[in-house]
Amino acid sequence: MRRIAIVEDFPAIRELYKNALEPIEAEIHEYASGSTAVQEIASFDPDLLILDHRLPDMHGYSILEQVPEMQKIPVLVISGYLESQYIPHYEALGVKNILSKPIKIETLIEQVSSLLKS
Repeated sequence: MRRIAIVEDFPAIRELYKNALEPIEAEIHEYASGSTAVQEIASFDPDLLILDHRLPDMHGYSILEQVPEMQKIPVLVISGYLESQYIPHYEALGVKNILSKPIKIETLIEQVSSLLKS
């Protein structure tokens, strides 16, 4: 079974993503903060990371820097507050998929399915 990690500080958005991804039949772990993700995500060993940029305690790219294993898997950044100056930083860390909130559920499912196949 595939494993998906969701790092998002808003509970309603985490729940929305989790419910939308049910048809994919993946094991999903949720992290409400960057610090929790940094401490726990490597042991979960996800196949895909869905990452918010602006978390209360750090930017999403900090997780990728602090947990280098996450740079080796597909990462989908979804954010309503991603300033263009940060995009090259994500790209340098291997992120190829960056989407803006609000995101359509169909787009989320398509992106996740595509990334899991790659």
